[in-house]
Amino acid sequence: MKRGVRVLRSRKWNLVAVLALLGFAVLCGALGIFEDPGAADHDTGLVIWGAGALLCLAGAVRVSMVGVIPTATGLKVRELLSTTYLPWEWLSHADVRANHQRMTSGPTLYNPTIHYVVPPQRDRLTVTVTALGAYRRGVAQAWANDLNAMIRQHKG
Repeated sequence: MKRGVRVLRSRKWNLVAVLALLGFAVLCGALGIFEDPGAADHDTGLVIWGAGALLCLAGAVRVSMVGVIPTATGLKVRELLSTTYLPWEWLSHADVRANHQRMTSGPTLYNPTIHYVVPPQRDRLTVTVTALGAYRRGVAQAWANDLNAMIRQHKG
């Protein structure tokens, strides 16, 4: 990785999600330990609540790593449940796409979208980076501009 290139990560939202998951982990642990300790099935509840706490801890670790990570050979787009690796030579550009919330009639979210072509098929594909999504188009556009600068720097 070239010097001066930073990981693109929404630190505020990552921190909020980590804290929420850690709070749920503490809650699950407390319920497992303090829920009717004299009950015959207390050990079973302890295992179930403990598993919930461990799942929340694992989620907190994963959320802390969500973002776009530049490497010497390409970009890693790390979302909550998936990681996509894109070599630099495949990348074209990034733009912003609106995600209108039709089912819930919620606010429009704007997400940076990375365009790339996989050789030898030459199919034009995209990866939507929901981890860098925003309610304001300008914020998402700033992330897309950062992605475009990374692409230019490495393809230069």
